[in-house]
Amino acid sequence: MKPRWVIVENVNRMKSWDRHDDLLVSLKRLGYQVNDLFLNAADFGTPQSRKRLFLVCDLLGSVISKEDLLAIHRRAKRTLVQLSTGMVTTKQPRYVRRAAPNPLLRVPSAQ
Repeated sequence: MKPRWVIVENVNRMKSWDRHDDLLVSLKRLGYQVNDLFLNAADFGTPQSRKRLFLVCDLLGSVISKEDLLAIHRRAKRTLVQLSTGMVTTKQPRYVRRAAPNPLLRVPSAQ
């Protein structure tokens, strides 16, 4: 198995782990572009400040930055809000139309 994306998350001290460089070399030998990122959970909407080390690895060679991940998070958050409320915005922000019901959000009826 060789997935396109591999994500490794750990404490910041993992960067000073004596085998950290070996891990990076191994991932690169497998063909992955390795992006070594320090991320704070608070930047992604959690109610706590927790800084962690992420290795975001792509088999197709994408270079990923913290700013890229924040942009993806903002788009995903908007989509989830739209799906959960059933509201989809049109090109003009002041107009809103009702989306088709989402079968994944169906609430079982009480019988």
